[in-house]
Amino acid sequence: MAVSLIMMSFMLAPRSIATFFTKDEATVEIVVDTLGLITFYLFFDHIHGVQSGNVRALGLQKYASVITLIDYYGIGLPFALHFGFTKGMGVKGFWLGYFISMVILDVVIAGLVITAEWTPKVLLPAPII
Repeated sequence: MAVSLIMMSFMLAPRSIATFFTKDEATVEIVVDTLGLITFYLFFDHIHGVQSGNVRALGLQKYASVITLIDYYGIGLPFALHFGFTKGMGVKGFWLGYFISMVILDVVIAGLVITAEWTPKVLLPAPII
């Protein structure tokens, strides 16, 4: 619930949030321009948090960790650097790169969870005679 309120405030009052931390107008404009994207990033980041619980319950943490590592460093970082520096988007470009990475990660982890073998992994005790 708290995250939902934070996300709503990012969307509805970005200038108020930015001016709470700084009065520098250039910085305020960067923050206002970026908060909408950060809001969507947070949404997908929370989906990933739920999926991480599913992955742990399935005992597939090893695979999810490798997928996450490859996604963030192999996809997210190059995209962030490309958008931030090459395309001249600055801070918003860095967040855009990792937003794209987070969406890809959520789709791949969702595939891992959906296609997993959901039979119980716990041995049940023998019946008492």
